[in-house]
Amino acid sequence: MFNQLFHSEVKNKAHLYSSQKNLGKHRSQRIWALDNFTCMKNTLRILALMAMPFLTQAQPASRYDVVIDEIMADPSPAHGLPNAEWIEIRNRTTRSLNLNDWKLLKAGSRAIVSRDEWLQPDSVLILAPASAVAQLSVFGRCVALANFPSLGKDGDQLTLVSAEGNIIHSVSYNLRWYHNEVKQEGGWSIEMIDPGNPCGGIDNWGASENDWGGTPGQWNSVNDRRPDESPPLLTRAYVQDSNRIMLLFSEPVSSLPSNPALYEWHELSVTTMLAAEEGPLFNKVILTLQKPLERNQIYHLQVHGLQDCAANELAPTLLPVAIPEKADSFDVVINEILFDPYPGGVDYVELYNRSDKVLDLGGLLLANLDARGALSSLQRVTEDTVPWFPGQYALVTTDTLLVQHQYACRDPSALIETGRLPSWPNDQGAALLLNKQGRLLDQLHYDAKWHFALLADPEGVSLERIFADAPTQDTNNWHSASTQSGYGTPGYLNSAARISTISAVAVRLSPRVVSPDGDGYDDFAIIDYQFPEAGYMCSISIFDAGGILVRKLVQTALCGTTGQFVWDGLNDQHATLPMGIYIVNTQIFNLQGKTKKYKHIITLARKQ
Repeated sequence: MFNQLFHSEVKNKAHLYSSQKNLGKHRSQRIWALDNFTCMKNTLRILALMAMPFLTQAQPASRYDVVIDEIMADPSPAHGLPNAEWIEIRNRTTRSLNLNDWKLLKAGSRAIVSRDEWLQPDSVLILAPASAVAQLSVFGRCVALANFPSLGKDGDQLTLVSAEGNIIHSVSYNLRWYHNEVKQEGGWSIEMIDPGNPCGGIDNWGASENDWGGTPGQWNSVNDRRPDESPPLLTRAYVQDSNRIMLLFSEPVSSLPSNPALYEWHELSVTTMLAAEEGPLFNKVILTLQKPLERNQIYHLQVHGLQDCAANELAPTLLPVAIPEKADSFDVVINEILFDPYPGGVDYVELYNRSDKVLDLGGLLLANLDARGALSSLQRVTEDTVPWFPGQYALVTTDTLLVQHQYACRDPSALIETGRLPSWPNDQGAALLLNKQGRLLDQLHYDAKWHFALLADPEGVSLERIFADAPTQDTNNWHSASTQSGYGTPGYLNSAARISTISAVAVRLSPRVVSPDGDGYDDFAIIDYQFPEAGYMCSISIFDAGGILVRKLVQTALCGTTGQFVWDGLNDQHATLPMGIYIVNTQIFNLQGKTKKYKHIITLARKQ
């Protein structure tokens, strides 16, 4: 019995031991399994994190995913930052992007990111030449670009291109983007105000407000909301060749610009076959037509349905299109000139297409004369192709925004900005207009004495042509721009402009009441003449009501078959005459003995 109990106890203990042993073994196996699972889980997590950039990079970067948001083009004099050029880019997406083999393009140069460089979501990166990386890395993450381009101080076009060759962002900046005349002299960067508005252009950029001159690697100092709420504008359409049309917009356009159905022609003979957007700014679209356009015909193109980056839709726009012709003598005339601008202002010259032709402003040149009287300082009106239709004005200047600030501009599209103008002195000089073959189209030898004699100060006052068809060099065909017009009418009808009113009567005077006070209303009298043949001479004298001679306006002048003379209401000493009645005596004669006299009554009135 004892033995049975003993053996039973031993057996139970052995079983218990075995059970505990097996239990421990299972527990050890379980713990080992859990540890291995945890290790594997962590490993997978690490691998997932390591793989995340590659997963996010599987989708190539699209346009505006990354933007150029700060440019240091002129670092001297430095205000705390390194004396080096650089740009900053910003990732606007929620995924990491590998910049390996991305390129920064500028005309004539190409800089490359030559290794893996990850740009994290909503972060910035400084791009600079290798020589500046160490200094700039103090301010933020900085990457060297091989062949980093020299940035133009006065302006440049920079384009960011992905490894796949996609244009991601492009900016074409200039000094006006600073909006600050002091900071544009150097030492300050320009910063994008609202990264959410990548197509904002000049309105979405400004000079850095950071005391060090910029914010490399940091949020921009001018950072703010600046949404684009203005629709794009179709500014012009010009013919590249007989069946290719270039459309130019005021800002980048999107929303399927390559759909030919968006471009309708009023003429049934014209059909758009293809439409292609053109980079890097994407403010151009090229249309390919089914068959060529004909010369000496104006077509009409309507564009609709296009949007800008902010989804503002282009209003349906009708634009004329024609193949331009070559400008010939007197097709174009000099119509207005500002040679003595306000302090800090700029000169301008206005041209008028008085022909029935469609011309190309890009084919015209301006010039002056040197001390020897030889042609000098030739400058193209514009490097672009700009179609110019009959009856249109073109105002050429070096700063269109400044002109718009100082004068009323009813048609800003008529303002053409050029890099340089010939020098036109404040006292007297010459302005010449030529076509690209060098044929003289018009010339003006101006004199500050042509200004209205009672004008206190001619500074900032333009000289305006009175009659487009009258001789350019006739001093009577020019007058100071009126006070009412703001002393200039850039790009639209002159305040002094008149339309010839010649009738069957040989000599006619208008208006019959003049008030020469410079307000733009009846400031002078026009004496029109029309003769049956050339060879007539003319003399014009003005008397007061008492018969006293007050002005010898014209003395034995040789006249053409038609023409005009102008009286500004002043006497021979260019002094003010009192209000009252005056008599204008005109005498005409020729060598064959034909003679005739005309008498007109005119009232001189002045505002009290």
